[in-house]
Amino acid sequence: MWSPCYARHKGRPYMVRGFKNGRHARAPRNLPRSRANCYAGPYAGLAAPIGRGDFMARISLIEEAEHPELGEMIARIKAGRRGGLLNVYKLLLHSPALAQTWFDHNGAVRWKTKLTGRLREIVIVRVAHLNGVDYVLAQHVPGLAVAEGLTIAECEALADWRATGLFDLRERAALAYAEAMTLSTSVPDEVFADVRRHFDDREIVELSVLIGTYIMHNRVMKALAIDLEPEGNRGR
Repeated sequence: MWSPCYARHKGRPYMVRGFKNGRHARAPRNLPRSRANCYAGPYAGLAAPIGRGDFMARISLIEEAEHPELGEMIARIKAGRRGGLLNVYKLLLHSPALAQTWFDHNGAVRWKTKLTGRLREIVIVRVAHLNGVDYVLAQHVPGLAVAEGLTIAECEALADWRATGLFDLRERAALAYAEAMTLSTSVPDEVFADVRRHFDDREIVELSVLIGTYIMHNRVMKALAIDLEPEGNRGR
């Protein structure tokens, strides 16, 4: 069956990701059906029961009004995310030092490198597809990706980029590198050689850290079953 996750583009629903399975999957007993969260695949829309109203993440969310002692840090995070406190930070704020380093590192990876915004979004979206994390897909597609020059068709094509001609040789080298880093503990020499043909040393370091960062992001978000953001917080 298909288990789609929808975002919106110009007011119309847009399927971020869907999975087709040969049969209905039986979910673990501790993951009852509920509203959509970061799960993809046979457990899309499932989460652990924690009795907190609409939120289904596996741990509680830190709410700004309940934690005045975190006000200064929360204000800084919101200022860097167009005024919103995203669910990922509501989870990370259980450990303020980790929330701070995540915020600083993520800002450097996304906005303080030589890599183009378009390439960055291509890599982020592809890594999210590989890990099956709808939270990242909903945050980046269409809002952030389209803002950096991708089309909706290109965003959709990243689910199977080798079957399309929409990406140039440099982008394809980065996509193959992202796949190798995500799916294995080593990168084949031929994959790295292709990256070397298109990127200088600084760009290779930045591309490698970008990919590694989003692999880590994806694994943390999936393990904690992070809730999808409301519409108003997407694309931040």
